[in-house]
Amino acid sequence: MLVTRTSGDPLRVVASVRQEVLTMDSLQSFRTIATISDLVGRTLVTPRFYLLLVVSFGVTAFGLAVVGVYGVMNLSTRHRTREFGLRLTVGAQSRDIVRMVVREGLRMIGTGVLLGLVISFGLSRFLAGLLFHVSVTDTWTFAAITLLLALVAVLACYLPARKASRLDPIIALRVE
Repeated sequence: MLVTRTSGDPLRVVASVRQEVLTMDSLQSFRTIATISDLVGRTLVTPRFYLLLVVSFGVTAFGLAVVGVYGVMNLSTRHRTREFGLRLTVGAQSRDIVRMVVREGLRMIGTGVLLGLVISFGLSRFLAGLLFHVSVTDTWTFAAITLLLALVAVLACYLPARKASRLDPIIALRVE
């Protein structure tokens, strides 16, 4: 193996390096000629694949979490249409309905976030080999993802809550 440092394009000096090596030893052969960036790229293929796999699972899990929270809150508000209609008839304001539904959603989100943080801190040790220049418990990453998930989950709670608050009380009371 021969390593040569060059300035500029490394493939330009291949012919002259080959000629110099052959003048020193005519029995030498050249099987593979590659740049350092090519060699490093080949070395990082497996870690990059694992990183892509972990990121795709993370994005999928994030999407499923958001859809799940929205689905649960939407179904919950749909099943409580009569209750909301009765509350609105008795004198509750639309903002009271929104506040009540979002508060219930926040309780679920808080429980999920705490449980998720505990589990992710535990499982992050398995990913230590794939991380470069980042600690396994990177505080900024955990805080940013937690905040992002919480904000999206609050939005997923707010949309069904707003829909429930706009019900016509008479129509809501007739719903079976």
